Amino acid sequence: MTTPIEEKVDQKLKVRTGMVTVSDGKSRPIPVQLHLSMEVLRLQKEEPLPPESKPLNAKERMVQVRRQKVGGLGLSIKGGAEHKLPILISRIYKSQAADQTGELFVGDAIIKDSQQTDSNSDEKGASDESLRVTTNSTSSRPSSISSEPEHEPQTHWVDIITVPLMMAYLNVMDWSKCPLMFKVYQTMFRVVKESENVDERQHCFLVQTSGQDSRYFSVETRQELLRIENAWHCSVCTAVMKLGNKTFTVSSNGKTAGLTLDWNLGFSLHEGDSKTPVWQYKFSQLRGSSDDGKSKLKLHFQDIESKAIETKELECSILQSLLFCMHAFLTAKVASVDPGFLCSMIP
Repeated sequence: MTTPIEEKVDQKLKVRTGMVTVSDGKSRPIPVQLHLSMEVLRLQKEEPLPPESKPLNAKERMVQVRRQKVGGLGLSIKGGAEHKLPILISRIYKSQAADQTGELFVGDAIIKDSQQTDSNSDEKGASDESLRVTTNSTSSRPSSISSEPEHEPQTHWVDIITVPLMMAYLNVMDWSKCPLMFKVYQTMFRVVKESENVDERQHCFLVQTSGQDSRYFSVETRQELLRIENAWHCSVCTAVMKLGNKTFTVSSNGKTAGLTLDWNLGFSLHEGDSKTPVWQYKFSQLRGSSDDGKSKLKLHFQDIESKAIETKELECSILQSLLFCMHAFLTAKVASVDPGFLCSMIP
């Protein structure tokens, strides 16, 4: 949140004031006002002033209205609790009971009556009705129904925290000494859907690494999230191309073998020290995969000539690492715009 920084002098001290956003790391950032001087740092939030109980120009009065046999109270009303509106006098009939008092006017609000008159009828009540009304004017008769004037909500700034600068310190992060580092080709990046957010933060993403808890992050804007996602894919592509190939120890048909992911050759399986692969497929031939979440993996490839689907069953003790690395190679192929891979995805 960017706003101009204002500077003023308060008790001979220069104070700089501006708007910033603050979050505890789990909640959505809120705008606050920052005050910084040579002696203190102060954060303030904007809060509404409590509404007054009634308008200053309102005046209450008691009016006695005697019901007549013909015409009743001689007035009509509108509003009421069911409409979430005050009960207002909408019409006064000439020469009838309400008009004869000379104290009731169209637009008067009925606060209370002795018989709790129904807001939809003027025919309920005893023969002697006592109406307590409030009006915004006592000097002249209103020409139409009126209501209390609407005022814009008043606000004021309330201190959230005040820190003397003598007790404050600056924390500088040394990014060259990162305590945790993970290889991007062994890590999964996933943008979190809005419906999956675990707290009030927006624009969130997950970083998942084999054998580690998922790490949950957020950024300020959608644009920042897209930039990070794009940078991640670029990093994966660069890392995989630099890596070239990665081999995992697996079991196939009861025999120990090595499954190799190669940037240029695709998937291949070798048994023992043999340089001749048992089978080999391009990345573009992969049509799907499935696993049991523990150690078993099935890879479904399409034969180039027969177009038949061939399934290869493997077991790997570090299955999640294998899946993350396989995902990285496939993502890198898409990011590098491999024509063979893209054409294979077109039905």
